[in-house]
Amino acid sequence: MFLHVESDTVTPVRISGRVHEELKFLGVETELVLVPVKDHMFDMAYGSDKDEGYKEHSAAGD
Repeated sequence: MFLHVESDTVTPVRISGRVHEELKFLGVETELVLVPVKDHMFDMAYGSDKDEGYKEHSAAGD
């Protein structure tokens, strides 16, 4: 699973999209989840609103 912020200014979403598409082409089961927050997701403070969005999209079984 690729979990990527839609408007990420650190790592362009096209990079995750390309790897995701290449893996699908090779027959690998993959998923691309785009998260609608404004900043690079992994730079957030623990317990912030952004952190809650990350938890929501990365919970086991999602």
